[in-house]
Parts: sequence; structure tokens; C-alpha cells
Amino acid sequence: MPRANAGPISHLTVSKSWKSKFGLIDKAGGPDLPNFRNLPFGERFGLNFNILAFIFGPFYCPAKGLWRQAVLYVIFAEPHEP
Repeated sequence: MPRANAGPISHLTVSKSWKSKFGLIDKAGGPDLPNFRNLPFGERFGLNFNILAFIFGPFYCPAKGLWRQAVLYVIFAEPHEP
């Protein structure tokens, strides 16, 4: 049986990947994600992981206004010789 909220998501003018993320958020119970733990691992991973942030973290954080996190990332990610 289709979910009642599936209709509004399918009519959004966003990319297919965003529609998929919004569908997962809806499946998890809305923005607060009360049913997050009930989702399969792959779906939980899809909601939590951002490939651009993973690859371009030091640049992504300041672009999103998270300059403190970017500074800490660079400090702790820098290799230290023993």
C-alpha cells in the first residue's frame, strides 16, 4: 500500500536523488527521524553520508559556514611525524 505522503514528494521540482532522500526522511517519520533505527542499513547510510563532505571536507565545511570544524579538521588531519 503506497504511503499517503508519497504524492507530494513525487511532484517536487527537485532531482531524483533529492526525492529519494525526502522519501527516506518521510519513511523515518519526518524531520525528527523517530523511526531512523527501523530503516535498513543502506537507507540509514544514505541519509547520514555525504560523499562531497567526505572527499572535500576542508572546503565543504567553510562553504557551509562551518569554519571552526574546518580548522579542527585540518589540524587533526595533518600527519604528524613521531
